[in-house]
Amino acid sequence: MTVPAASARTGEEPEATKPAVSSLRSEAARAASRRNGAKSKGPTSPQGKAKAARNAFKHGFRSKRTLPEPLPPWLAEIEQELAMLAGEVGIGRHPQMERVLLNFLLINEIDTLIDGTIDHLLSLAPCDVAAQLQPRKLATLEYYRHGFRRRRDTGIRLLMATGYRQRQTAFRNLEREQKRRGKRVGRKVK
Repeated sequence: MTVPAASARTGEEPEATKPAVSSLRSEAARAASRRNGAKSKGPTSPQGKAKAARNAFKHGFRSKRTLPEPLPPWLAEIEQELAMLAGEVGIGRHPQMERVLLNFLLINEIDTLIDGTIDHLLSLAPCDVAAQLQPRKLATLEYYRHGFRRRRDTGIRLLMATGYRQRQTAFRNLEREQKRRGKRVGRKVK
């Protein structure tokens, strides 16, 4: 398609390549919508506020996370123990290590929330407990905790399998080298 000379001089796009503007809403209506959206302060009804709080809670645990640097001391100890299981993989962390440590961190956060909720309920008078009890929230926390524990355990199994394979490979390589030199290693050499 050739560009007409007039549009080439003015720098305008030819009619065929201009994006189609929706004729359903005028520019004034779009501007009014933007102004109203900027003034919005969120839901005002109790039901709307409760739903927004649930969404924030849900997305807080499901959001992408990264490990804090430096790691908390208790998590650094776990990392060292897991590194012994996994063996050496070169520079940096084992790919599964990040996943396992992150799930340890999330489980700790959930346990803190559950403990805080239970402590709060125990500090109330017996007649106020029923009003403050949120069984769905506790059930949701337990559901997330179960999922994080499952992912943590799967990651640990993968780390252990990697470490086992590395140890087996190292032993086989040592065995082959010793066999070439005519020495015995641990097992009977044929």
